Amino acid sequence: MELNPNDANTHYFYAFDTLFAENRLDEALAEMRTALMLDPLSNVMNMNYGVLLTSAHRYPEAEAQFQKTIQSDPTFGPADYYFSILYAVTGRYAQAIEEFRKFRPVPGSFSADAAGYNRLMLAHDSKREATGNEATAATAGSFALLGNRDKTFAYLEKAYNDRDPDLIIALRSPAMGNLRSDPRYKDLVRRIGLPE
Repeated sequence: MELNPNDANTHYFYAFDTLFAENRLDEALAEMRTALMLDPLSNVMNMNYGVLLTSAHRYPEAEAQFQKTIQSDPTFGPADYYFSILYAVTGRYAQAIEEFRKFRPVPGSFSADAAGYNRLMLAHDSKREATGNEATAATAGSFALLGNRDKTFAYLEKAYNDRDPDLIIALRSPAMGNLRSDPRYKDLVRRIGLPE
């Protein structure tokens, strides 16, 4: 950043891959704002700013950020996916299910509660098992919202073993709030090499 302070990607990756992973959310948000000033049209940066805001419990701002991202490019499906997680962690399960289905159509009916959202994530995982590409970190989050600690940690372990790129996002999610004191959470974060 000293060599090229106007490189949006450097600010973005420092914010998202380093500061966010280290749970330094205020610094991550500031760096992400710098990245967005330099590249305001980046779908990925705009979306992940919403992810950071969600992790910082700044839900109205996160919702506005996801809406802005989707409005700028309605075909950018990952924004729908992370927007669905915001809806789920704020208890708006009907909206979470609807938003997720914009990202990936999953057949079936799902109740508008934590159990329905969890069943949606499991249905999505089973649909993708054939390709070996499951959304295990997001499913861990759905089990956390359901209050099932053992399944949450089973899926977090699977995400860890599969090197799921969303594992850090899941670990920093508000859905994990009640689990951070669990020794299994502390052990997993330690093995990854991150601060709690």
